[in-house]
Parts: sequence; structure tokens; C-alpha cells
Amino acid sequence: MQLHKIKKICSNSQKIIFVPCQTGIFIPSMLILLIVTTFLLLLYAGLMGRLQKAWESIPGWKPVPEGPFRPRIAVIIPARNEDANIAACLESLLAQDYPAGSREFIVVDDHSEDGTAGIAAEYDAKYTDIRLLKLADHLRGQEAGTAFKKKAIDLAIQQSNADIIVTTDADCLFPRGWLLNISSTYQDPDVICLVMPVAYRMDAVYPSFGRKFLHLFQSLDFMTLQGITGAWMQQKAPALCNGANFSYRKHAFLSVGGFSGVEQRASGDDVFLLQKIHRAFPGQCRYLKSGDVLVETRPVDRLPDFFRQRIRWAGKSGQIMGGKLLPVMLLVYFVNLSLLLSWIWALVDTKAIIGLHPVFWCLLLTSLKCLLEWPFMQSLAEFFHKKPLMRWFPLMQPFHILYTVLIGVLGATGRTEWKGRRVR
Repeated sequence: MQLHKIKKICSNSQKIIFVPCQTGIFIPSMLILLIVTTFLLLLYAGLMGRLQKAWESIPGWKPVPEGPFRPRIAVIIPARNEDANIAACLESLLAQDYPAGSREFIVVDDHSEDGTAGIAAEYDAKYTDIRLLKLADHLRGQEAGTAFKKKAIDLAIQQSNADIIVTTDADCLFPRGWLLNISSTYQDPDVICLVMPVAYRMDAVYPSFGRKFLHLFQSLDFMTLQGITGAWMQQKAPALCNGANFSYRKHAFLSVGGFSGVEQRASGDDVFLLQKIHRAFPGQCRYLKSGDVLVETRPVDRLPDFFRQRIRWAGKSGQIMGGKLLPVMLLVYFVNLSLLLSWIWALVDTKAIIGLHPVFWCLLLTSLKCLLEWPFMQSLAEFFHKKPLMRWFPLMQPFHILYTVLIGVLGATGRTEWKGRRVR
């Protein structure tokens, strides 16, 4: 009898699939998917509320009175194929309001195939506080594996006599008081490590709308990551940081053995080191929430490069905090996956659900996701001076849902190419 009913229903509807229940009632699978998505969004609402509360509870930074002694600071800039950016980066560093005798800027050329080393060498010859090191001259036939950036940072630290280490990237620009504010924070002896904010800078003019759209998307996505970074730091779970604006005391780096244990991974010179320092010095890693230390970097210009970068980042996510944050990341992933599947199903199967077209329900749930994220994003936009970008945020939702699902799948392999190298 039940088999006869199933055949009859299937013959009358070629588009919709039914799932049998123990009661004998048949429920449309699309409806089940919408119910699951709604449940996941309820969990997601709790996550968004928690992130917003944590971010907004980070205390505003108050300068610590400077003592008579200014610690020596080394800014380390690993650089590979950055001839278009390295000069502007060094000029921005030279403009710092920090005594020349207490600072050094170390550029480590990582086998660049362009004019990066030549430009850095000119600055090295002209300014006493700029040094150029060539990684190729110091490996001496040793294999760096894929962790060239870690080797570059380790080399610079070993050759520096600074008390405070700051790492950044060759495409970054800095506020004039950047080092002064970092130095002031380290007047507190309990501060061992500083995680600081980074933002993408938008170009004044774009050659095409496609380039502008890609930069807008990256800027909003990166701002979200930065907010999560600060929120988790505030919750004593330092899971993320960005090597473009990261600092620690030299003795802390040496006491945890530097990059030992993670030296074979191409990325993670920031995240994995932060976790090692956090384990050795619990409660002494801080998030410096201040616009006076906000570093700006460039988004990538091409879609393939964007995906390669994000795959590289996603490849280390499973090892963050020993996997303790994996449930949170899975929730975010499955929220986006369920929405994507709902949209695909709604476009294929137009059968009404509770009297309404499936696309209506997908629009409703996608809008709900946007509304849940809006307060957190608005708070971030205010701090990062990105409020004009928020008008694009709702329009980015479909693209961000698809992007999150794709990166989750591709990042699971952990293998990609970056600056001409195969990395994992």
C-alpha cells in the first residue's frame, strides 16, 4: 500500500522529492532543508552575538607613560617579488616617530625574481637603520622546505640585537606613531606579545568595476577576520593573528624555540607562533585595539590569486588552538553550505512550500543571515573606518556564501601555489 502511494506521488510530480516519516506522512525534502538551515541560523545568531559582545568589550587602548628608556625595536619585512611595493613600505617606516638609534628595519629578501633586492639595497646603502639580508646567502645549501618565510624571520631575529620584534609585510603602510605606541604598550612588563589590527586599503581609481568589486569583497571579508581575531583574543582564545602587524619580545620567541615544530608548514609564521607563546605565557598576549597602530595592506588584484591566498590561509585552520575552535568553524561552514544547497534546490524545484515559492524562503533565510551579521559588521566598520563599504554588504551575501563553501572544500587539501611556489 505504501509503495503504491510512493509510486503515485512520484508519477504526479517529477520535480519534488518526498521523505517518508514513521507516521506514514511524506514531507518535502526542500522543507526539511529549510528547517535545518533555520536551526543552524539560530545557533549562528548566538555566535554572532558572542563575537560582537567580545569585540566591543575590548578595552580602548590607553597610552602607558613612556619611561626614560626606549626599547630597541626591530621591524622585520620578509619580501619576495615586491618591487612594486617595497619602496613605499620603507618610506613609511622611515617616517616613524621613533628614535633612529632605537629602531632597525630588516628586509629579508626571499629569493626574489624581480627588483626587490636591488631597491632594498639602495635603501640599505642610504640609511643606517635599514638592513638588507638575502636568505639565499644564509641557507648555505640547506633546504628550507616550504617554510621560507619562517626562515627569513628567524634569520632576522638571530641577527638583531633588538628587545622587541615586530613583523610586517612589504606591501604595508603604517601610521607615524605605530612604533611609538607599540613601545608604550611594552612599558607594561606583563605584555609579552601583541596582536594588532590590519585593514585593506582601497585604490582611489579602478581600471574596471571587476577589480573594484574584488577589492570591496576582500575588504569586507578581511574586516570580518580581523574582528574575529580581536574577539577571540578578548575571550582568551588567541586563535588568529596577521603577520602584517604582529609583535613579541625577543626572549619570548627564543624561549618557545621559535618556529620549531611548525617549521615545515609554509604559512603559520604568525598563528602557530602566537599559540606557542600563549601556551608558554598564558594571559600575556594582548590585542591592541587602537587606530594608532592600524596597518594597511593591499588586497590582491586577480581572482585566482585571491583564491590561492585564501586556500593557503584555510589550510591551517584545522590546527588552530589544537582544533578546539573546529566546532565554531564547522557551524559557519554548514550555515553557508545549507544556504547554498537551499538556493540550488529552489532554482531547480519550483514547487511551493507552505504556499510560497522556494526562492522566497531562500531570500528570507539569506536576509536573516545578513541581519544577524550586521551589528557585528557595523561595529567593525566603525573602528576600521569602512562604514561606506557597508552598503555593499547585503549585495555580497550570495558571493560570500559560495566563496565560503568553495574555500572550505579546497582548503581541506592545504595545497596551493603562492608567488611561484607550491605550498601547503
